[in-house]
Amino acid sequence: MVCKDFILYSIIVVYNPEYNKLLNLCKVLSNYDITTVLVDNSDIIKTEFTEISNLPKTHIIRFFENLGIAKAQNIGINYALNRNADAIIFFDQDSQIDSSFLSNLIAPLSNDNISICAPVFIDFDSEIQLPVISINKFGLISYSNNIQKELDNKIVISSGLIAKSEIFNLVGLMNEEYFIDYVDTDFCFRCFARNIKINVVTNALMKHPVGDKMVKILGFYFFIHNPQRVYYQIRNCFIFSSKNYVPFLFRLREIISLAFHQFFLMCFYYKNRLYYLKAIYYGFLHGLIGKSGKSELELNFES
Repeated sequence: MVCKDFILYSIIVVYNPEYNKLLNLCKVLSNYDITTVLVDNSDIIKTEFTEISNLPKTHIIRFFENLGIAKAQNIGINYALNRNADAIIFFDQDSQIDSSFLSNLIAPLSNDNISICAPVFIDFDSEIQLPVISINKFGLISYSNNIQKELDNKIVISSGLIAKSEIFNLVGLMNEEYFIDYVDTDFCFRCFARNIKINVVTNALMKHPVGDKMVKILGFYFFIHNPQRVYYQIRNCFIFSSKNYVPFLFRLREIISLAFHQFFLMCFYYKNRLYYLKAIYYGFLHGLIGKSGKSELELNFES
């Protein structure tokens, strides 16, 4: 078992989770001898983690408020680093894995030249394998379903990402400006700025929900989010684009892509458009003036 070579910690940030899915994830990690740090971002106690808290090497941290994904991850990272973790692996509360996934994902870390690994994702609802996204030195991106192909720097999400502890000394912790959205993308680009490659492990496949759901409009796939998330996506796109380690062409692509995405969804899909218009307006405004952190706006509607 690879765990004999590394002191491994996992960090799971949760917010009013579906208990059975979370329990299954924690059981797999416990059985694999990984110490799990569960950081609860729930505003009020909606879930009692009785069975989870009894699992070996499982620790729960609660703050009774939503601190945001980045701050919660940083609390978990510091907890692990202070206990001499050799590597830290991140999961979302609804990630579904098995022991073979962990073996495949962790194995490349035995190579001294590999410091970060990430899986290949399959959208949970559509069963569509998400393409690997890479970026070249000019800031141009490409998508590939040929995961054996050698690519440039890979842009990945945090769920399933594993990093050796020294990475956080080199590039820093997660950026708490964002609260949610662009946290993992920002981390990737800070790695690229340090010439740290992210290795996508071709035989580590993980099902992962992307957005509330995915729809196909005029031949294009669109991931649907609620208005609150749309606000953060737009605002944080501008905050992210202000960073000097983000290539100009990538900044331009992100802004144009986001505008195209929201225009089509507004025309063909969104209901309760006033909520989305408010999210877009304030996201754009706050992004331009550099407003960051947790938003006090209430943008979600009752379904």
